[in-house]
Amino acid sequence: MANPQCTVNGLLTTNGVDVPALNLVTIQLADIAGVNSWSITCLSTDDGHSSAAINLSMSINSVTKTCTYPSTEQGSALIFESIVNGGVDANGRVDQSLRTRFGVYVLSSGLRLAAFDETTEGSSSFGWTKKFNDVIRLAAGSLLPTDTAATPDTVALRDASANCSFNLVNATQVYGDAGTLILAADGNSGITIDGALSGLIICGNPVKAPSYQLGIDTPVTRKVPMIWHGHLIAGALSWIPTNSGKPNCIFTNSGALLFIQLDLPNGVRLDSVSVKLKGGGSFVNPLPQFAPVVTVIEEDTATLVQNQLGQLMDPAGVAPGGTPTAYRDTAHNVTPVINGGAGTVIDSTAKTYLLQVEPESGTDSVAGMVVYGVSVTYTRLDGSEVGND
Repeated sequence: MANPQCTVNGLLTTNGVDVPALNLVTIQLADIAGVNSWSITCLSTDDGHSSAAINLSMSINSVTKTCTYPSTEQGSALIFESIVNGGVDANGRVDQSLRTRFGVYVLSSGLRLAAFDETTEGSSSFGWTKKFNDVIRLAAGSLLPTDTAATPDTVALRDASANCSFNLVNATQVYGDAGTLILAADGNSGITIDGALSGLIICGNPVKAPSYQLGIDTPVTRKVPMIWHGHLIAGALSWIPTNSGKPNCIFTNSGALLFIQLDLPNGVRLDSVSVKLKGGGSFVNPLPQFAPVVTVIEEDTATLVQNQLGQLMDPAGVAPGGTPTAYRDTAHNVTPVINGGAGTVIDSTAKTYLLQVEPESGTDSVAGMVVYGVSVTYTRLDGSEVGND
Protein backbone atom coordinates (compact mmCIF):
# COMPACT_ATOMS: atom_id res chain seq x y z
CA MET A 1 0.00 0.00 0.00
CA ALA A 2 1.26 3.49 -0.86
CA ASN A 3 2.75 5.41 2.05
CA PRO A 4 2.97 9.25 2.26
CA GLN A 5 5.69 9.27 4.96
CA CYS A 6 8.76 11.38 4.10
CA THR A 7 12.32 11.94 5.23
CA VAL A 8 13.97 15.36 5.62
CA ASN A 9 17.70 15.37 4.92
CA GLY A 10 17.52 11.59 5.40
CA LEU A 11 15.83 11.79 8.83
CA LEU A 12 12.38 10.46 9.76
CA THR A 13 9.74 13.11 10.36
CA THR A 14 7.89 11.41 13.27
CA ASN A 15 8.80 14.21 15.69
CA GLY A 16 9.69 16.88 13.15
CA VAL A 17 13.18 17.63 11.87
CA ASP A 18 15.58 20.45 12.78
CA VAL A 19 17.62 21.83 9.86
CA PRO A 20 20.43 24.42 9.76
CA ALA A 21 19.65 27.98 8.67
CA LEU A 22 20.25 29.05 5.06
CA ASN A 23 21.01 25.55 3.76
CA LEU A 24 19.43 23.40 1.04
CA VAL A 25 16.78 21.08 2.54
CA THR A 26 15.81 17.81 0.82
CA ILE A 27 12.38 16.23 1.40
CA GLN A 28 12.00 12.72 -0.05
CA LEU A 29 9.18 10.20 -0.11
CA ALA A 30 10.41 7.35 2.11
CA ASP A 31 8.85 4.55 -0.01
CA ILE A 32 7.73 4.91 -3.63
CA ALA A 33 6.17 1.43 -3.88
CA GLY A 34 2.59 1.71 -5.13
CA VAL A 35 2.88 5.48 -5.60
CA ASN A 36 1.47 6.82 -8.87
CA SER A 37 1.53 10.49 -7.91
CA TRP A 38 2.94 12.59 -5.07
CA SER A 39 2.39 16.14 -3.97
CA ILE A 40 4.19 18.11 -1.25
CA THR A 41 2.94 21.49 0.00
CA CYS A 42 3.85 23.92 2.77
CA LEU A 43 0.53 24.43 4.58
CA SER A 44 1.49 26.92 7.32
CA THR A 45 4.40 28.70 8.96
CA ASP A 46 5.36 30.71 12.02
CA ASP A 47 4.40 34.39 12.21
CA GLY A 48 7.60 35.51 10.50
CA HIS A 49 7.19 33.62 7.22
CA SER A 50 4.53 32.73 4.63
CA SER A 51 3.58 29.39 3.11
CA ALA A 52 3.19 31.04 -0.30
CA ALA A 53 6.84 32.16 -0.28
CA ILE A 54 8.04 28.73 0.83
CA ASN A 55 6.02 26.97 -1.91
CA LEU A 56 7.50 29.29 -4.52
CA SER A 57 11.01 28.37 -3.39
CA MET A 58 10.40 24.60 -3.64
CA SER A 59 11.76 22.51 -6.52
CA ILE A 60 9.82 19.21 -6.90
CA ASN A 61 10.96 16.18 -8.92
CA SER A 62 7.89 14.00 -9.58
CA VAL A 63 10.04 11.16 -10.96
CA THR A 64 12.41 10.74 -7.98
CA LYS A 65 9.74 11.95 -5.52
CA THR A 66 12.05 14.55 -4.00
CA CYS A 67 11.69 18.22 -3.15
CA THR A 68 14.38 20.75 -2.32
CA TYR A 69 14.17 24.29 -0.97
CA PRO A 70 16.52 26.75 0.80
CA SER A 71 15.97 26.83 4.55
CA THR A 72 15.11 30.13 6.17
CA GLU A 73 17.22 32.39 8.34
CA GLN A 74 17.51 31.82 12.10
CA GLY A 75 14.19 30.78 13.62
CA SER A 76 11.30 29.29 11.59
CA ALA A 77 8.59 26.60 11.82
CA LEU A 78 7.13 25.12 8.60
CA ILE A 79 4.31 22.55 8.35
CA PHE A 80 4.28 20.39 5.20
CA GLU A 81 1.65 17.99 3.88
CA SER A 82 2.59 14.94 1.79
CA ILE A 83 -0.16 13.29 -0.33
CA VAL A 84 0.23 10.16 -2.48
CA ASN A 85 -2.13 9.06 -5.25
CA GLY A 86 -4.25 12.16 -4.79
CA GLY A 87 -5.38 10.94 -1.35
CA VAL A 88 -7.80 8.34 -2.77
CA ASP A 89 -7.59 4.54 -2.89
CA ALA A 90 -7.88 2.23 -5.90
CA ASN A 91 -11.67 2.48 -5.69
CA GLY A 92 -11.62 6.28 -5.81
CA ARG A 93 -12.57 6.70 -2.17
CA VAL A 94 -10.87 9.30 0.08
CA ASP A 95 -8.25 7.59 2.25
CA GLN A 96 -6.73 9.70 5.08
CA SER A 97 -3.85 7.24 5.42
CA LEU A 98 -2.56 8.51 2.06
CA ARG A 99 -1.77 11.95 3.45
CA THR A 100 0.42 13.08 6.36
CA ARG A 101 1.76 16.30 7.89
CA PHE A 102 5.17 16.98 9.46
CA GLY A 103 7.22 19.91 10.74
CA VAL A 104 10.60 21.29 9.63
CA TYR A 105 12.27 23.74 12.01
CA VAL A 106 15.19 26.17 12.07
CA LEU A 107 15.95 26.68 15.76
CA SER A 108 15.94 30.06 17.48
CA SER A 109 18.36 30.18 20.44
CA GLY A 110 18.13 26.38 20.61
CA LEU A 111 14.30 26.26 20.67
CA ARG A 112 11.61 25.51 18.09
CA LEU A 113 9.12 28.18 17.07
CA ALA A 114 5.42 27.35 16.67
CA ALA A 115 3.54 27.32 13.38
CA PHE A 116 -0.12 28.20 12.74
CA ASP A 117 -2.47 25.18 13.04
CA GLU A 118 0.36 23.02 14.40
CA THR A 119 -0.76 19.91 16.33
CA THR A 120 1.45 16.79 16.47
CA GLU A 121 3.84 17.64 13.61
CA GLY A 122 6.71 18.38 16.03
CA SER A 123 6.01 15.61 18.53
CA SER A 124 3.89 12.58 17.80
CA SER A 125 3.39 11.95 21.54
CA PHE A 126 2.87 15.41 23.06
CA GLY A 127 2.22 17.72 20.12
CA TRP A 128 2.78 21.48 20.55
CA THR A 129 2.92 21.23 24.37
CA LYS A 130 6.52 20.01 24.23
CA LYS A 131 7.96 23.20 22.74
CA PHE A 132 6.23 25.42 25.31
CA ASN A 133 7.33 23.16 28.14
CA ASP A 134 10.90 23.44 26.80
CA VAL A 135 10.67 27.23 27.20
CA ILE A 136 9.30 26.94 30.74
CA ARG A 137 12.03 24.48 31.76
CA LEU A 138 14.70 26.73 30.28
CA ALA A 139 13.35 29.74 32.16
CA ALA A 140 13.15 27.80 35.42
CA GLY A 141 16.76 26.71 35.03
CA SER A 142 18.10 30.14 34.06
CA LEU A 143 16.20 32.49 36.37
CA LEU A 144 16.66 31.42 39.94
CA PRO A 145 13.79 32.01 42.40
CA THR A 146 13.74 35.28 44.32
CA ASP A 147 12.55 34.66 47.86
CA THR A 148 10.25 37.29 49.33
CA ALA A 149 7.98 37.24 52.37
CA ALA A 150 4.87 37.62 50.24
CA THR A 151 5.61 35.20 47.39
CA PRO A 152 8.45 32.77 48.04
CA ASP A 153 10.07 30.81 45.20
CA THR A 154 8.75 32.98 42.40
CA VAL A 155 10.74 32.98 39.18
CA ALA A 156 10.58 36.77 38.86
CA LEU A 157 8.86 39.26 41.13
CA ARG A 158 7.77 42.57 39.61
CA ASP A 159 7.71 45.49 42.01
CA ALA A 160 5.55 48.64 41.94
CA SER A 161 7.89 50.20 39.37
CA ALA A 162 7.51 47.21 37.03
CA ASN A 163 11.08 46.07 37.74
CA CYS A 164 12.06 42.42 38.15
CA SER A 165 14.91 41.06 40.28
CA PHE A 166 16.93 37.97 39.37
CA ASN A 167 19.74 36.14 41.10
CA LEU A 168 21.05 34.75 37.80
CA VAL A 169 20.42 35.28 34.11
CA ASN A 170 21.84 32.55 31.87
CA ALA A 171 21.07 33.39 28.25
CA THR A 172 22.75 33.61 24.86
CA GLN A 173 21.25 37.08 24.35
CA VAL A 174 20.09 39.87 26.65
CA TYR A 175 17.95 42.36 24.75
CA GLY A 176 16.87 45.94 25.39
CA ASP A 177 14.22 47.43 23.09
CA ALA A 178 14.81 51.09 23.98
CA GLY A 179 17.97 51.45 21.86
CA THR A 180 20.29 50.99 24.84
CA LEU A 181 21.00 48.21 27.31
CA ILE A 182 22.30 49.10 30.78
CA LEU A 183 24.12 46.66 33.05
CA ALA A 184 24.41 47.89 36.63
CA ALA A 185 25.22 46.49 40.07
CA ASP A 186 24.00 47.71 43.48
CA GLY A 187 22.18 50.58 41.82
CA ASN A 188 25.43 52.16 40.65
CA SER A 189 26.03 53.34 37.09
CA GLY A 190 27.46 50.44 35.15
CA ILE A 191 27.90 49.65 31.46
CA THR A 192 25.66 51.06 28.72
CA ILE A 193 25.57 49.35 25.31
CA ASP A 194 24.32 51.93 22.83
CA GLY A 195 22.65 50.09 19.95
CA ALA A 196 22.20 53.33 17.99
CA LEU A 197 26.00 53.69 17.83
CA SER A 198 26.74 50.20 16.49
CA GLY A 199 27.04 48.61 19.91
CA LEU A 200 29.31 51.25 21.45
CA ILE A 201 30.09 50.30 25.07
CA ILE A 202 30.02 53.27 27.46
CA CYS A 203 31.42 52.86 30.96
CA GLY A 204 30.64 55.40 33.66
CA ASN A 205 33.44 54.13 35.90
CA PRO A 206 37.02 53.04 35.18
CA VAL A 207 37.41 49.63 33.58
CA LYS A 208 39.60 47.43 35.77
CA ALA A 209 41.39 44.61 33.98
CA PRO A 210 45.00 43.46 33.61
CA SER A 211 44.65 43.78 29.85
CA TYR A 212 42.11 43.94 27.04
CA GLN A 213 42.24 42.57 23.50
CA LEU A 214 41.75 44.77 20.46
CA GLY A 215 39.24 43.78 17.79
CA ILE A 216 40.66 46.02 15.04
CA ASP A 217 43.96 47.66 14.11
CA THR A 218 44.19 50.85 16.19
CA PRO A 219 46.60 53.67 15.18
CA VAL A 220 48.15 55.78 17.94
CA THR A 221 50.17 59.02 17.61
CA ARG A 222 52.47 60.02 20.48
CA LYS A 223 55.11 62.63 21.26
CA VAL A 224 58.54 61.13 21.96
CA PRO A 225 60.37 62.20 25.15
CA MET A 226 63.55 64.03 24.23
CA ILE A 227 65.94 61.43 25.64
CA TRP A 228 68.96 62.22 23.50
CA HIS A 229 72.72 62.18 23.30
CA GLY A 230 75.27 63.76 20.97
CA HIS A 231 79.01 63.68 20.42
CA LEU A 232 81.48 65.75 22.41
CA ILE A 233 83.37 68.27 20.29
CA ALA A 234 86.53 69.58 21.95
CA GLY A 235 85.10 68.50 25.30
CA ALA A 236 81.79 70.33 24.75
CA LEU A 237 78.39 68.87 23.88
CA SER A 238 77.55 69.32 20.23
CA TRP A 239 73.80 69.38 20.98
CA ILE A 240 72.55 71.20 24.07
CA PRO A 241 69.14 72.19 25.49
CA THR A 242 67.77 75.60 24.67
CA ASN A 243 64.55 77.42 25.46
CA SER A 244 64.53 79.79 22.49
CA GLY A 245 60.91 80.46 23.30
CA LYS A 246 60.25 76.77 22.59
CA PRO A 247 60.65 74.40 25.57
CA ASN A 248 62.21 70.98 25.10
CA CYS A 249 64.20 72.07 22.07
CA ILE A 250 67.81 71.32 21.28
CA PHE A 251 70.22 72.84 18.84
CA THR A 252 73.72 72.29 17.52
CA ASN A 253 76.73 74.43 16.98
CA SER A 254 78.56 71.73 15.07
CA GLY A 255 78.00 68.96 12.55
CA ALA A 256 77.87 66.10 15.04
CA LEU A 257 75.05 63.51 14.96
CA LEU A 258 72.08 63.65 17.32
CA PHE A 259 70.50 60.42 18.57
CA ILE A 260 67.05 60.19 20.20
CA GLN A 261 65.85 56.89 21.67
CA LEU A 262 62.41 55.71 20.53
CA ASP A 263 60.77 53.87 23.43
CA LEU A 264 57.90 51.96 21.77
CA PRO A 265 55.47 49.28 23.05
CA ASN A 266 56.42 45.74 22.13
CA GLY A 267 54.39 44.21 19.28
CA VAL A 268 53.05 47.42 17.73
CA ARG A 269 53.70 48.27 14.09
CA LEU A 270 55.77 51.44 13.69
CA ASP A 271 54.22 53.38 10.81
CA SER A 272 55.98 56.77 10.85
CA VAL A 273 58.46 58.96 12.70
CA SER A 274 58.26 62.72 12.24
CA VAL A 275 60.90 65.28 13.32
CA LYS A 276 59.98 68.94 13.62
CA LEU A 277 63.02 71.10 12.92
CA LYS A 278 64.33 74.37 11.51
CA GLY A 279 67.66 75.07 9.83
CA GLY A 280 70.25 77.40 11.33
CA GLY A 281 70.67 81.02 10.22
CA SER A 282 67.90 82.88 8.39
CA PHE A 283 66.56 83.52 4.91
CA VAL A 284 69.65 85.59 4.09
CA ASN A 285 71.71 82.41 4.18
CA PRO A 286 71.54 80.24 1.06
CA LEU A 287 70.53 76.60 1.19
CA PRO A 288 73.29 74.26 2.38
CA GLN A 289 75.09 71.90 0.08
CA PHE A 290 73.69 68.99 2.09
CA ALA A 291 70.36 69.40 3.95
CA PRO A 292 69.73 67.60 7.28
CA VAL A 293 69.12 63.86 7.06
CA VAL A 294 66.71 62.01 9.37
CA THR A 295 67.26 58.24 9.79
CA VAL A 296 65.28 55.65 11.76
CA ILE A 297 67.50 52.81 13.02
CA GLU A 298 66.84 49.35 14.48
CA GLU A 299 69.74 47.99 16.54
CA ASP A 300 70.15 44.42 17.78
CA THR A 301 70.84 44.71 21.51
CA ALA A 302 73.02 41.57 21.51
CA THR A 303 75.17 42.06 18.39
CA LEU A 304 74.78 45.89 18.03
CA VAL A 305 74.16 45.30 14.30
CA GLN A 306 72.08 48.19 12.92
CA ASN A 307 69.35 48.09 10.29
CA GLN A 308 68.12 51.25 8.58
CA LEU A 309 64.32 51.35 8.61
CA GLY A 310 63.90 54.66 6.83
CA GLN A 311 65.83 57.77 5.81
CA LEU A 312 64.97 61.18 4.34
CA MET A 313 66.92 64.34 3.52
CA ASP A 314 64.93 67.43 4.51
CA PRO A 315 63.02 68.40 1.31
CA ALA A 316 62.71 72.02 2.52
CA GLY A 317 66.50 72.33 2.40
CA VAL A 318 66.95 70.97 -1.13
CA ALA A 319 66.60 73.04 -4.33
CA PRO A 320 64.59 73.57 -6.44
CA GLY A 321 61.60 72.82 -4.15
CA GLY A 322 63.20 74.12 -0.96
CA THR A 323 63.85 77.78 -0.16
CA PRO A 324 65.92 79.50 2.55
CA THR A 325 62.71 80.95 4.04
CA ALA A 326 60.94 77.57 4.20
CA TYR A 327 64.04 75.82 5.54
CA ARG A 328 65.71 78.38 7.84
CA ASP A 329 62.81 80.54 9.08
CA THR A 330 59.94 78.03 9.35
CA ALA A 331 59.67 75.00 11.64
CA HIS A 332 58.61 72.02 9.54
CA ASN A 333 58.30 68.22 9.72
CA VAL A 334 60.65 65.69 8.14
CA THR A 335 59.03 62.24 7.94
CA PRO A 336 61.04 59.36 6.43
CA VAL A 337 59.10 56.40 4.98
CA ILE A 338 59.38 53.30 7.21
CA ASN A 339 60.23 50.02 5.50
CA GLY A 340 58.96 51.15 2.11
CA GLY A 341 55.59 52.17 3.57
CA ALA A 342 54.89 48.76 5.16
CA GLY A 343 56.07 49.82 8.61
CA THR A 344 57.86 47.44 10.97
CA VAL A 345 56.68 45.42 13.97
CA ILE A 346 58.50 46.44 17.15
CA ASP A 347 60.47 43.81 19.06
CA SER A 348 61.55 45.68 22.16
CA THR A 349 62.76 42.45 23.79
CA ALA A 350 65.70 42.13 21.40
CA LYS A 351 65.98 45.44 19.57
CA THR A 352 66.61 49.12 20.35
CA TYR A 353 65.11 51.82 18.14
CA LEU A 354 66.85 55.13 17.52
CA LEU A 355 66.25 58.31 15.58
CA GLN A 356 69.40 59.81 14.06
CA VAL A 357 69.47 63.46 12.97
CA GLU A 358 72.43 64.63 10.88
CA PRO A 359 72.62 68.46 10.62
CA GLU A 360 73.21 70.36 7.40
CA SER A 361 76.76 70.19 6.10
CA GLY A 362 79.02 71.16 3.22
CA THR A 363 79.16 74.51 1.44
CA ASP A 364 76.88 77.23 2.89
CA SER A 365 76.04 75.12 5.97
CA VAL A 366 75.21 77.11 9.10
CA ALA A 367 75.34 76.04 12.75
CA GLY A 368 72.31 76.52 14.97
CA MET A 369 69.79 74.02 13.63
CA VAL A 370 66.89 73.49 16.10
CA VAL A 371 64.95 70.27 16.74
CA TYR A 372 61.59 71.12 18.31
CA GLY A 373 60.21 67.65 18.90
CA VAL A 374 59.59 64.13 17.62
CA SER A 375 56.33 62.28 17.17
CA VAL A 376 55.63 58.67 16.19
CA THR A 377 52.58 56.92 14.79
CA TYR A 378 52.24 53.23 15.51
CA THR A 379 49.41 50.71 15.20
CA ARG A 380 48.26 48.36 17.91
CA LEU A 381 47.38 45.30 15.83
CA ASP A 382 44.07 43.41 15.79
CA GLY A 383 44.20 40.67 18.42
CA SER A 384 46.97 42.27 20.48
CA GLU A 385 46.47 42.79 24.19
CA VAL A 386 46.82 46.29 25.56
CA GLY A 387 48.36 46.10 29.01
CA ASN A 388 50.74 43.30 28.08
CA ASP A 389 53.39 45.51 26.48
